Amino acid sequence: RYGIQARRPSLHHQIFNLKEWSLRMKSLQGKRILVVEDEAIVALMVEDILGECGAKVVGSARTIEDGLSVAKTMDLDAAVLDVNVRGLRIDPIVEVLTARGIPFLLATGYGKVEFANGRNAPHIEKPYTPENLANGLANAIQLNELEQSRKFL
Repeated sequence: RYGIQARRPSLHHQIFNLKEWSLRMKSLQGKRILVVEDEAIVALMVEDILGECGAKVVGSARTIEDGLSVAKTMDLDAAVLDVNVRGLRIDPIVEVLTARGIPFLLATGYGKVEFANGRNAPHIEKPYTPENLANGLANAIQLNELEQSRKFL
């Protein structure tokens, strides 16, 4: 009688979330993405989610070395990066992507991540939902586009 009752989201809230999800999916449509994740199951999940959003995973790496190779050579629109890959930080890949002007989203279980240059990067907390991943990556791309446009002003 006095227990906690769960509230269902209102229909309006559900429709808003569907509209937002649809917009995020469209913003990732056709984007070429690098995924660096050392846990195979998580990497496959990320690839599936991105595929459902219409993105194309053009590189999937399980090590820093493999990720660096893809980051240096492939034509990329963005990347999803695990912060800690086999005990090593993702910093070398971040440096390459930053130098090339390619946006990235960090996936971490460690909270806010700061790099040697003091730069903070867009991130999502593990474990994350498909919506968190899609929104986070779309936001990272949008933020990068804004920063790039400011360079030309």
